[in-house]
Amino acid sequence: MSAAQTFIPSVPDTDEAVLVDLPVFGSEPSTEHPIPDSQADVGAEDWQGTLGLVERAAALIKSYEQRLRELEEETRQYMLRTEGEKERLNERSQDLENQVEHLESVLSHTSDELHETKTIASETSKKLRDTETRLAEANAQIKLCGSYRRQVEEMLGAI
Repeated sequence: MSAAQTFIPSVPDTDEAVLVDLPVFGSEPSTEHPIPDSQADVGAEDWQGTLGLVERAAALIKSYEQRLRELEEETRQYMLRTEGEKERLNERSQDLENQVEHLESVLSHTSDELHETKTIASETSKKLRDTETRLAEANAQIKLCGSYRRQVEEMLGAI
């Protein structure tokens, strides 16, 4: 077994770290750090180092747990805001759909009225042409009658 130095962050979300010697297990036994046969072989310094490492790891875990709780709360708040926004957008969408339905109804009614107005205008235009034709015929009749009247007056004046 050999040792490798590893940086373990001491405080989350910072660049602070602690350099720790961690064992690296290989295929061949190592004599650098012999495994003690009993607890008596382990010195107080080793236990203090181990205890310090465990305390730092526990503090790190607690800080991660705190950060996790904060993130969960932020997520819950975000979900509440998102749900409110979704509800507001759904209401707005429904309002717009209602407006579209109303405008489509108005458009249909206006289109019907426009068609009716065009029909009336077409009929009025035809009546106007017919009236103009009859007026021209009446003028021709008036001229003819005027011509007959002059002829009758000339005949009566000759008598």
